[in-house]
Formats: sequence, structure tokens, C-alpha cells
Amino acid sequence: DIYHPAFFDSISPTLRTIISIGAVALFLILTLLISLMLGHHGLDNDLYFAACRSPFNYFIIAFSIMLISLAIFMPFGVPDTFTGKVILVEIIILWAFALLRSYQILRSRCDYFTTILYLCALEIIPSAVIVASAMLF
Repeated sequence: DIYHPAFFDSISPTLRTIISIGAVALFLILTLLISLMLGHHGLDNDLYFAACRSPFNYFIIAFSIMLISLAIFMPFGVPDTFTGKVILVEIIILWAFALLRSYQILRSRCDYFTTILYLCALEIIPSAVIVASAMLF
């Protein structure tokens, strides 16, 4: 229940899982589309695409850490609410690291304002769409 819009209370757990996977897929597709549509003036392709794809590396790390957490918590009967909070914290921390790494890559060639604008387009807007979808629906 990390992603839990209000309408989730009335649907089956299987459908919740499918919708949650769809939300993650939507985030990844939205991030990819924005990175392809956004112009990268003054940046070479390698640097720009390194900044765009940096979060995907952190998704792999986050997934691995979440699996380890689940492997530790499940045999000991840790409550689902606690497990969900731990996983949410793991996601937030790794998203922050991904954001910081993208910032470092972009900041190596861009001024501060341009870097912030790229981060807003590449990271913050797709994340805000997912959060807003959970809050509005």
C-alpha cells in the first residue's frame, strides 16, 4: 500500500497490485518521454542522457534493498504497516540520492538556474504527477 489512492479500498488486492505496477510504469514512461522531448541546449548528449538515466540506476538499487527488507521482515512477522513505512523511507532516500546525482551531473556543465529547471522537468514533475494521482483519486 505504498501507492494507495482512495478508490483502492473498494477493489481487490490483485487489481491494486496491477494498478500500482502501472503507476510505476507510468512514472518511468513519463520520465523517458520528458527526457526525449526536452531540448538539451549547451549539453553534450552523453552528459544529458547520463543525467536522465541516473535515476534508473537508483531504481535498481531501491528494488534490491526493498527485496532484502521484505526477506528480513516477512519471516519474523513484522506488521505490514511498519514494513510499508520502511519501504517508503527507502524509496524517498534513494529518490533523493538519484536527484542529487542528476544535480551533480547537470551542475558540472550548467549554471545553477538551468540545473534546477532540468531537474524540475526530468525528476520533480513526473514524481509530482504520481503523488497527485494518489491524492486526487
